[in-house]
Amino acid sequence: MRIAYGVQTTGNGHAARSRIVIRELKRRGHEVLTVLSGAKPWRMADDEDFQPCVVRNGMYFVATPGKLSTRRSIANFEPRRFLDELRELDLGKAELVITDYESLTAWAARRRGIPSIGLANQYSALEFSRVPRGLGSPLRNQVMRLSAPVDLPLGLHWHHFNLPLLPPICPRQEVVEGDPDCVLVYMPWEARDNVRRMLLPFAERTFLIYGCASVDEDEGHLKWRGFSKEGFNRDLRRCAGVICNASFETPSQALMLGRKLLVRPLQGQPEQEANASSLQQLGYARVMRKLEAEAVAAWLPLSSPLPMPWPNVASHFCDWLEGDPTQAPDDLAERCWAELQAERDRLLLSDHPFEKREEAPHSAQSHQS
Repeated sequence: MRIAYGVQTTGNGHAARSRIVIRELKRRGHEVLTVLSGAKPWRMADDEDFQPCVVRNGMYFVATPGKLSTRRSIANFEPRRFLDELRELDLGKAELVITDYESLTAWAARRRGIPSIGLANQYSALEFSRVPRGLGSPLRNQVMRLSAPVDLPLGLHWHHFNLPLLPPICPRQEVVEGDPDCVLVYMPWEARDNVRRMLLPFAERTFLIYGCASVDEDEGHLKWRGFSKEGFNRDLRRCAGVICNASFETPSQALMLGRKLLVRPLQGQPEQEANASSLQQLGYARVMRKLEAEAVAAWLPLSSPLPMPWPNVASHFCDWLEGDPTQAPDDLAERCWAELQAERDRLLLSDHPFEKREEAPHSAQSHQS
């Protein structure tokens, strides 16, 4: 097939999982045109996995330290520019649009009558009332719903809630035991000074901090790190715990490797508020509403959970796409979750060094009734 694939470039999570799906589509012989839009889309334009690509501004939210800025987000959105980009967007002879919550491809598909699929975690809370929604305002939730509308939304989530949701799409990695004195911190939406104040009291730990610095800089036990995919993945494997904003991709990778989690949702951002609610209710993470040393002190002694070996969702998705995608995705979801359960059962019976405890599915039962 000829596919146009929209990737939202605000943050790194959309690009990380889209890269996996696009690679699988190309491996199978499909022609993929990538449309990059959002915050700083040009920084990903040279990525070989996204070639050929189109780079546009599109639509995206703007954050100030610790919270979503409604005023700056509204000021950043220029309807005339967006409509011009929408009219000028050339999708070639695309037969299908897949969007990871990217607005231009979603609206282009709707205007031109091209079938569209949304493959992103944002579609889970927007489409199903049983998924925790957090504290987002009705207006912000409605804006989220209208940002990237599609014919078929396929939501990604950490639990299925007896719904046709898919597990996270993550790069598959071998699970190794982390250093209990090492913590990875990824807080691109926070002010550096606030992160420093929170972590300074814990000199007995090493904190590898991404998202708050442009270059590497060591400050005692605080190791500030500039952007590096390789460095981030290496340090994620090295650590035993992760402190991050309540995004989707970083917690997904941490859960896959069996890393304990402490998350702080970006205030006023519906997706992160919903993610924080889900992680807390599932028992997958501790949640702090503000950056505070007390929350870190209570979290540090916790042990590591059993890893969540997410299945190869990209491969299952492509199998379904090449079959009969007009069918409801229930079978696709069931295959993915059954594979996950089989892998977790295998870990429970193995001599794995991680603590063998089942903290999640039981606490999720209240959302299934």
